[in-house]
Amino acid sequence: MNVLNGLLSHGRISDAQALICSYTAQTNTNTLIVNTGNPLIDTILSQKYTLAQQYGISVEFCLGNLQNIPIDSPDMVVVIGNLFDNAIEASCKTDSPQIQIKILKSDYDFVLSFRNRVAQPLKLSKNTLPQSSKKDFGHGMGLSNVVSILKKYSAEYTISCENNWFQFSALIWV
Repeated sequence: MNVLNGLLSHGRISDAQALICSYTAQTNTNTLIVNTGNPLIDTILSQKYTLAQQYGISVEFCLGNLQNIPIDSPDMVVVIGNLFDNAIEASCKTDSPQIQIKILKSDYDFVLSFRNRVAQPLKLSKNTLPQSSKKDFGHGMGLSNVVSILKKYSAEYTISCENNWFQFSALIWV
C-alpha cells in the first residue's frame, strides 16, 4: 500500500495501475486454502500458506467461523501477516519446519494462536517480546505492532518458547 501511495503521490498512475494488475493477477491464480466465512482472513491465510509451502513448511490450521470478529479488518491483516511472516522465517531455519495456526471465535471469546518450530530456544522473561536479531531498517517491529494492535482491543496475550516451539497466543473477550 505504501508503494502504491508513493506512485500515486508522484503522479505515476500507469505504474500504480500496473502494480494493482500484477497483484490482482497473482491473487486470482491462488486458490483459497481455507474457508472461515471471512474473505479477508481466507485470502491472507491462503496466500501465506502458499508461501510457506514454497519453503517446504508444513502448516496446520484450526479455524472456526470468523465472519464477525472483534478486530477491524486492517488491524487483522497486520496481526495475521506479521505472525505468519515471523513463523515462516523462523521455521525456515529448522530441520522440521512446522506452523500451527488456531483462530476461533465463540459467543464469549476470540482466540488467535500461532505456533512454530524454532532452531534455537528463545529466552523469554515475563511475557516480554523477544529481541530482534534483524538489523535492517523496519525489521524487528512485527511483534511490537501486533501487541500494540491487540492492546487496542483489550486483548490478553502470552508468548512462550518450549521444546523448540515458539507460541504467540491472544485472547479477546467478546
